Amino acid sequence: MRWLRALGADVLWERGWTEAEVLKACRDEGRVLLTRARRLADAAGGLWLTRDDWREQVREVVRRFHLEERPFTRCTVCNTLLREVPADDVRSRVDERVLLHWHAFWECGGCGRVYWQGAHYQRMHATVRALLR
Repeated sequence: MRWLRALGADVLWERGWTEAEVLKACRDEGRVLLTRARRLADAAGGLWLTRDDWREQVREVVRRFHLEERPFTRCTVCNTLLREVPADDVRSRVDERVLLHWHAFWECGGCGRVYWQGAHYQRMHATVRALLR
């Protein structure tokens, strides 16, 4: 889920949902169910993920749905689209050292999380490039 969001996909996931709630969300919102449960995938007309490795699962989803490349446009925590914000807007929420080295910031309007292109971004970007190959 986190990596699909990192790729820019609109991903809904709620811990503890019943099968009925999952199926209702798929039906009501026109979502595609991705699951390791074949019976549930069949019931929802979703994609049964047959691979155990998360990287292979992500590649399967990207290939199957021809996901557009829009990496790092969504919050990996809550799925909200990110918006670029001035450093002054996040000054009180990031470490002073971050402000010395980075000048571009993105903020999640849903959960308030702040993103910048630091070392973690560089590692994630390398993973995203590998997933899209």
